[in-house]
Amino acid sequence: AAATAAAATAAPVTSPEKPRDGRDRIHGLLLELEPFAALETASLKGLCRHFQGPFLVPPGRTIFRQGDLGDFLYLVLSGEVLSLRGGKELCRYRRGTFFGEAALLGKRPSKRIFSTLVR
Repeated sequence: AAATAAAATAAPVTSPEKPRDGRDRIHGLLLELEPFAALETASLKGLCRHFQGPFLVPPGRTIFRQGDLGDFLYLVLSGEVLSLRGGKELCRYRRGTFFGEAALLGKRPSKRIFSTLVR
């Protein structure tokens, strides 16, 4: 099955307004995640402005490859994403999980230490 994901940047997204249903899906999922659930409503809505998507990634496609510059945190809305290094599976990400968070840390983008594959 395809995976549906949303991507967050360090700065708010300034592209055209996201469809309401996309914002609602991201907001709803963030409420399910322990690190975000305790945020006040205004803070959570502000955080949602940093997300792009949701977008559909077909099975067999990569979201990023090891060595790529990291510029987004990815939030899995549905489906399954694998992290791989040297062809070896490291972790499986499903609804309510996120990966790529190191991209939001520090002043400059870091290089990805694993690749991803949608199952």
